[in-house]
Amino acid sequence: MKDESLGQIKTRGFSTIELLIATAITTLVLSAVVLVSFGGQSLLAENAAAADAMNKAKDLLEETQTTARKDFRLINPIPETTEGIYTSDVEVTTLPDFFTKIVTAKVNWRGAHGQDLNVTLDTVVTNFTAVNGGFTCDSVLTGNWASPQYSSYNFGGELLVPPDALDKYPITDMDIFQNKAYVTVNNADANTAPTFSIFDVSDPTEKPLFLGSLDNASTVSSGLNAVHAIKNYAYVASAYGANFDTCLQGANCSQLQVINISDSANPSVAANFKVPGVGGSGGQAIGKSIFYRGGYIYLGLAKTGSGPEFNILDVSDPVLPKLIGNYSVGNGVNALYVKGKYAYLATPNDEELTILDIGDPANPTKVGGFDAPGGSGNGKTVDVVGNTLYLGRTLGGNEFFILDNSNPASSLPELGSHDFGSESLRGLIVRDYLTFLLTSTKLHTWNTSNPASLSAHAPAFLLTNVAANAAGTALDCEGNYLYFSSEDSAGKGYITQVKPGL
Repeated sequence: MKDESLGQIKTRGFSTIELLIATAITTLVLSAVVLVSFGGQSLLAENAAAADAMNKAKDLLEETQTTARKDFRLINPIPETTEGIYTSDVEVTTLPDFFTKIVTAKVNWRGAHGQDLNVTLDTVVTNFTAVNGGFTCDSVLTGNWASPQYSSYNFGGELLVPPDALDKYPITDMDIFQNKAYVTVNNADANTAPTFSIFDVSDPTEKPLFLGSLDNASTVSSGLNAVHAIKNYAYVASAYGANFDTCLQGANCSQLQVINISDSANPSVAANFKVPGVGGSGGQAIGKSIFYRGGYIYLGLAKTGSGPEFNILDVSDPVLPKLIGNYSVGNGVNALYVKGKYAYLATPNDEELTILDIGDPANPTKVGGFDAPGGSGNGKTVDVVGNTLYLGRTLGGNEFFILDNSNPASSLPELGSHDFGSESLRGLIVRDYLTFLLTSTKLHTWNTSNPASLSAHAPAFLLTNVAANAAGTALDCEGNYLYFSSEDSAGKGYITQVKPGL
């Protein structure tokens, strides 16, 4: 009995222990199930947040692609913004070809357990329409543009090889294209000086390196007024032809010259073109301004005695320019810009800006314009970015205007303007939220992100720092660097490189 009772007690004891163990295991299992369940809910929440962040990044890139179709120059960094739990920004990097940008959209947030999480997406945008001869200035601003640095060089004495003892080079225009600077001069030294020169500017921290030059009409003392370079050719607006009523087609009578620049050390004139039916004398009808886009040259002339001042030429074969269409402005075309189906002409007319519809190149038609208030200023420079137009003129009230160009064929509402006093605008370049303005006496750097409240971003650079009585003549840009030319009262020309400060 005792043994049997003991066995029963032992059995009951084992049963109790097993029950306790089973209960403990069950509790552990239930706890694990609860933990897994709660962990699953957290994971689901994280997945939902990640998917939302991914969509936000995709939306940012889609907005960039939409912007790119409107204007490649509008693709710029977007500062960090916060919406709910997400912080996002867009970074933009321009590649060395100047026509391709890498756009990176980043979305950051904190996970349920405080961990830093992010989604990053990239896309590549290329400006195909400009590859053969477009604007190579980088709209993406890098470095300290509140304190720019300047390096100035005397054109004849320091840059040209060999230097010219007379050193009179009134620079009329510059085009910086794919690491080379193409410079035109209106020859003030009779027939001795080159009117077209090429420099290597691949290292903007160093002095431009002279490569080659030419005098494109050795028997004529006038020179060139404007240049637009593409891959193997430079198109120049020529002042050769004192009397276009009587002169004949050729080097001494042409408003457009095509220069072969495939060999930078030995540039050569490949073609001359005189606009048929255009007459004038005493400086009339000379080539004044030029713009290239998509196989067409848009050529602006000084006021003519007879015939149109705005001309469209087919240069699909660069050595055989063909006149397609033209338009009589009634005055000289100081500067022009082509965007979409419109040509924007800055002129000395009372209406300083004329807008032409060039959708049919054979029949340019005026559709709009802008007459600046406060005097009869002379339209001198124009730039268009997206739906915003920037116009500079000579003295006459405000010299700088920012206009809404959303409907150029109907109206151009004024968004902002500024009076530079005794300064006349000679050139302007827009880069994201900054506009660089070359005047007769200074280079200004302005914040134009809010046209209704313009402000100086950096102290104005006095051209007297370059030379006594220096006046600005031309402004261009490539990558993150600017270049401007100036001329002193003796006719000496200077080129100044501008880079961001440290």
